[in-house]
Amino acid sequence: MEKAAKAKKHILLEKPLGLNSAEAERIKEICENEGVLLGAGFMMRYAAYHQKLKELVSNGDLGEIVSARAQFTCWYPEAENCWRQQKELSGGGALMDLGIHQIDIIHYITGLKAKEVTGFTGNQIFKYEVEDSGSILMRLQNGAPCYIESNFNVPDSASVSKLELYGTKGSACLYNTLAQEDGGKIELILADDNSSYDAMQKREANRTHSPKVEFGNMYTKEAESFSAAITDGGADFANPEDAIYAQKVVDAAYKSFAERKFIKL
Repeated sequence: MEKAAKAKKHILLEKPLGLNSAEAERIKEICENEGVLLGAGFMMRYAAYHQKLKELVSNGDLGEIVSARAQFTCWYPEAENCWRQQKELSGGGALMDLGIHQIDIIHYITGLKAKEVTGFTGNQIFKYEVEDSGSILMRLQNGAPCYIESNFNVPDSASVSKLELYGTKGSACLYNTLAQEDGGKIELILADDNSSYDAMQKREANRTHSPKVEFGNMYTKEAESFSAAITDGGADFANPEDAIYAQKVVDAAYKSFAERKFIKL
């Protein structure tokens, strides 16, 4: 990376930017000193339903965000000489690999970053150095609680990724949009009236709908977005500041579990 920067090449770097947020900060500083642009490889920002949900939230269609949840899992058995299972090479396990995507997506869609974090990590099934499962409970800037769950120990045939946002005017539940390919589905509910209390708490089965989107290649869109930032100053790409903040959340989760306390950012 440093050689590329010194050669004055703009860099689109796979997430996470470093083994920890301090290393990511150093990478950002190198690129700034060399006058090259640095982007983070959070391609899931470009999933069609994630883009649509960001639009809905920005327009206020869901109202004030009061709660968020995300789950991203896969099956990652022990393998010889696998860098992702070695802490010295990967920096961490399920949280570093899968959880950081969820953190970035929630920050990106809601426009709210985490301000307080606690985490749980461990190895339930596999015995490699890094965690095969990890969870984060974080409080967003507006006070909304957010729960993130990441697993390397759920079979792919049984995995269902989820992203849920709940607000004062509606909710959105996305299934299998946290993935390598653009797709999945969304169940969107917009409240007709939230001005009074309903003791019966009626929930009509037919009130959900799915907005139309056009699926594409997330990696292509990511590359095009970064290219636009280079050629004409486009701002719609995962900048290093966002990537570093997401990594600080993961760092805080590890620290929280080790010290058994909440960590403020």
